Amino acid sequence: SFDNTQYASANLVWMPTERWLFGIEGLSGKRVDKDGADGTDFRTQFTTRFTF
Repeated sequence: SFDNTQYASANLVWMPTERWLFGIEGLSGKRVDKDGADGTDFRTQFTTRFTF
């Protein structure tokens, strides 16, 4: 079973015009088990939207 976890995220959204939207997000996490095993992960996500 796990002992503790840590999680953080940050995102930015930019709308250069009323029709265009761009966004980027980063997520970071860490897990430590009671036996000392651990793991980390980092993910990114990119989004774009155009409204017709």
